[in-house]
Amino acid sequence: MHFTYRKLMVLVSILFLILITVMLMLFNNRYYLPPLPFDNLSKKEVYQTARDNSGMTYLTTNRGHNWYIVRGNALDGSNELIAQLKQQGYTFKEQMGAAYMFASPDESETLIVSSQMWTGKFVLFQLPEEIRLKKANVGESEE
Repeated sequence: MHFTYRKLMVLVSILFLILITVMLMLFNNRYYLPPLPFDNLSKKEVYQTARDNSGMTYLTTNRGHNWYIVRGNALDGSNELIAQLKQQGYTFKEQMGAAYMFASPDESETLIVSSQMWTGKFVLFQLPEEIRLKKANVGESEE
């Protein structure tokens, strides 16, 4: 098979366009983001919801837990979580790694909230399904 310079340039151009198209599709769907601990929202939906809201934002309820996200680092997320639960009468007791412990308003129960950094810019929080943060933003998934 004999390739002329012109044929070779057309082939290289086509391969380059295919590569760019694939890269744009991957980027647009946010495939490069880490996996989520729940499966009823896509990475793209979560990213857009977190990007478009400030403060604590409700994402979804999945397998008996409410999921929230905060844009910021771990300290920003911690401060937002403590402030949100304080408004509902909970008292912050201690942090053990990625878990936060709160006393219920009547001090009869302990609420444990787990957290995880989803990316360097977003923190996910997992609360029991019966605990709903009243002052949190509501993401697109529930509107």
